[in-house]
Amino acid sequence: MKKILKLGISIVGVLFFSANIFYCTVAGAPENPKAAVVYIILAGIFSLLSSSFVCICFHYILYLQRKLEKKEKEGDQNRAA
Repeated sequence: MKKILKLGISIVGVLFFSANIFYCTVAGAPENPKAAVVYIILAGIFSLLSSSFVCICFHYILYLQRKLEKKEKEGDQNRAA
C-alpha cells in the first residue's frame, strides 16, 4: 500500500511539474502554424522528460539511502558479535 501511495504521489508530481513547464515553454511559441505544432510537441516531450528525470533521480537517491542504512545495520551487528 505504501509503494502504491508513493507511486501515485510521484505520478501526480511529475504531471504537475510537467504541466507547469509545458505552460511556460508554450507561452513563447512561434506564430507560424507548422512551426508552432512542432514547437508544442517538442515542448511537451521536453516537459515530461525533464520532470520524469528529476523524479527518477529523487527515487534513486532514496534507494541508495535505504541501501546504505541496511549496510550500516549489518556492520553494527557484525561488530557486536
